[in-house]
Amino acid sequence: MINKIKSKIIGNKTIVANFSYLSLLQVINTLVPLLIYPYVIRKLGSDKYGLVVYAQGVIAYFVLLVNFGFNITGTKFIAQNKEDVQAKSEVVSSIYQIKTVFVLISFALLMVLTLFIGKVSEYSFLFIITFHLCLFEAYYPIWFFQGIEKMKYITFFNVIGRILYVLLIFLLIKNPSDYFNLPLINSFVTIIVIAISNYVIFGKEKLKFQFVSFNKLKFYTKESFDFFLSNAMVAFKERSNIFILGTFVSMNDVALYDFITKIIQVVKMPFMMFRDAIFPHYARIKSMKGYNWIVFFASTFSLVIYLLVMFFYGDIENFISGSELKGGVAYYYYLGLFIPLGIFSMFLGTGIILQNENKGYRRSILYSVSTYFTGIIILYYKNLLDNIFALIFVFILSLIVELFIRCFVYNWGTRKTREY
Repeated sequence: MINKIKSKIIGNKTIVANFSYLSLLQVINTLVPLLIYPYVIRKLGSDKYGLVVYAQGVIAYFVLLVNFGFNITGTKFIAQNKEDVQAKSEVVSSIYQIKTVFVLISFALLMVLTLFIGKVSEYSFLFIITFHLCLFEAYYPIWFFQGIEKMKYITFFNVIGRILYVLLIFLLIKNPSDYFNLPLINSFVTIIVIAISNYVIFGKEKLKFQFVSFNKLKFYTKESFDFFLSNAMVAFKERSNIFILGTFVSMNDVALYDFITKIIQVVKMPFMMFRDAIFPHYARIKSMKGYNWIVFFASTFSLVIYLLVMFFYGDIENFISGSELKGGVAYYYYLGLFIPLGIFSMFLGTGIILQNENKGYRRSILYSVSTYFTGIIILYYKNLLDNIFALIFVFILSLIVELFIRCFVYNWGTRKTREY
């Protein structure tokens, strides 16, 4: 048995290594912000920290445009031409040129927002320096390193960036007036990471930047459009509550909402890593045997964790935020439902993809997003957008709709498989 395991690992050395690096990367990106959270929230206070989160939430909409699904198609095109330097140069050059156009469009739209939205206008400099998120998305080519199956580079870059980030946080964040320094630190780290990663691409990997024809640019844009549309719908829904809370409620509620979502992300992380680990196996064997038990145990275990966090939430909040955030337990009762419901939906969605029921998967996303924005429109006309519980209710309702449709599609796909 041990020899079989060893031979399997040796035979899939690249996959195992990349999965290990991806897992480490996930852990770093999830835990580091939470670990420094107690220091940042105490030094800046909930209002100033909430303002920074609000600015990030607004810029996140532009990040969706800049991404445009190239994290998927870029990886695919690079993987298909892994040994062809000329082809890889064309792909990288094309994506960089397209993303540059989207960056310019996004910045122009941001300038328009500074004229019409009160908080964006009042803190325009904060939003401008937070725009570094778009530059990071445009010129930090994670998709390239995924395509050439060298995830060690991404992990290495992120470790360097996170070390710099943490050191600068402790050096430059001392009181609430330093809230501008938080996006400035991120901007500095972004420039460093972009510079190092592109040095590897155009130096070590020997790629050459080239200006690509309009038809080529049109081809790559068209290939990514469907991924952009589906990803943008989900991300738009997930990020809108921050924008609405910052616009209609208060920055303290933004900080509180952000804190709870960070806890949810930490809880979801091991489930996502487990999902990513088993996906290749089930995709390869083309059988769903035993998958129902995985869905059952993952959902049950996530429900237990939700209840445990609920029981200890007050202690967690006091330990991490001190006196800056209070009263979050009432929000967690409802928003925390995203843990069991979201994990159940995630594993059902993976099962649907394994069943090749892609239309059903897309339909679940479409109906979920439609439910969310219909609810937001109703709240707007009922003057309830300043009610955080109403916002959370709409968000959870959209997730329940998604879950209901995925249950139906998954069960239908399972019955269809049994018929054959």
